[in-house]
Amino acid sequence: AERDRPRAELFWSSEGLAAVRRAKDGLLAQLPDSVWSAWPDSYRDDDRRWVAFAARARVIAYAPSRGTPPISDWRALAKPGIAKGSRAAIAIADPRFGTTRSRMAALDLAWQTAHQRDLDAPTLDEWLEGLRANGTVVLTGGNAATVEAVVSGECAYGLTDTDDVFAAQARGLSVEMTLPRTLDASVAGGGTMLVPNTVSMVAGRTGPTQAVERVAAWLISPEAEAIQCRSPSRNLPIGPNATGDPGFKVEDPLVFDVADIAGNADETAVRALRILGGTA
Repeated sequence: AERDRPRAELFWSSEGLAAVRRAKDGLLAQLPDSVWSAWPDSYRDDDRRWVAFAARARVIAYAPSRGTPPISDWRALAKPGIAKGSRAAIAIADPRFGTTRSRMAALDLAWQTAHQRDLDAPTLDEWLEGLRANGTVVLTGGNAATVEAVVSGECAYGLTDTDDVFAAQARGLSVEMTLPRTLDASVAGGGTMLVPNTVSMVAGRTGPTQAVERVAAWLISPEAEAIQCRSPSRNLPIGPNATGDPGFKVEDPLVFDVADIAGNADETAVRALRILGGTA
């Protein structure tokens, strides 16, 4: 809406698909070499429009106090006989929004690629059908609501992000999480999905360029990542020379092309909602 007269000079997003989409819309300018060149290839845009930092991770929340066993593989959620809560086995946020949308597109791409390599993986539709058969409720309250459903006993498992579990634990609620794999342990790059922040410079801005560049550089600095690691969100530092322990590790995160999933995310999300029994 502000394309012709942007008020912002930096775009800081907590969900990477937003930066990819704004770049495709032509709303982002190239970052200076001082910000872009020192960053790992896997966490920067080839066209220099964004870099990623300070990540959350996609997890499965569960309540050991209720006798619920942990699940360490995303595929296992679709297998018959998993634990159930008072209403259903699985709680999931509306897949048309936020990190749940990103996750659906990433799973779809990862499992399609696995099939091409003759690796063991379901199709996304098969996995979603399994979730529906096990009993899945789609919640409009987002990822935090899926954690609440686990805490209350309404569902045995909740698909969510690390920060939502940490927030519940900070309130004294009894909930834990696993960081499940997407593919077998023997497959490199087949762990769970990281959800980093991104920083970009807005195209057409009128502010002083050097000041904007300094702020962008600071946001991805080890100091800034350490601050986010210590924050209630407890983000995982991913930049070079960054330190800090947020309370979780993802040693083999899912590898995928964020531009590829951005192009199919909306269509995939609507399909996911339809299969799970929501209304698209």
